Amino acid sequence: MNVFDDFLPQKDAGAIQSYMMSEHFPWFYSSDDPSTKYEHIFYSAKGENPEPDREVTAGTALILDPLMAALKVSKPFVVKAVSLAKTHNIIQQEYTTSTRKTAIYYINTNDGILEIADSNTSYSPENIKIESLANSIAVLDEGIKYRGSTCTDKGRRVFIRVEYEEQPYKMIKVDK
Repeated sequence: MNVFDDFLPQKDAGAIQSYMMSEHFPWFYSSDDPSTKYEHIFYSAKGENPEPDREVTAGTALILDPLMAALKVSKPFVVKAVSLAKTHNIIQQEYTTSTRKTAIYYINTNDGILEIADSNTSYSPENIKIESLANSIAVLDEGIKYRGSTCTDKGRRVFIRVEYEEQPYKMIKVDK
């Protein structure tokens, strides 16, 4: 697992944040969460949710080109934005295990957290807690157990989750 602050150049991060936090960004209600949750599917590969029989690409996906390039994405599986409404107390989501490389990119700064389970067990004081800081990203390898939370200090917690294969490095032999 790696965490990077100031992941994108400010111009790119600002454009993504400005668009996604605006009243014009299309969010869709999702009722599978204890808090009010909205999602936006940028991309879903065939065989993935929400449309297992077809590939889904939203016209809004172009705004993420700098993020996808910085992650060196060669094959995306799911690219989804999530907006969790502010709650009076922090509500922890259920743990999930990453089934492939997963990046969580934060759109806004708030007091919500990403919690990484210590040794793939449930909660313990040794769990790693990653703050939600705008333009930071947590990159998780396959098999990492994690969960997120709501926030209490901002109107909502917004992030993008990217499940992907990374572009492999190529060795080039140079003769002198």
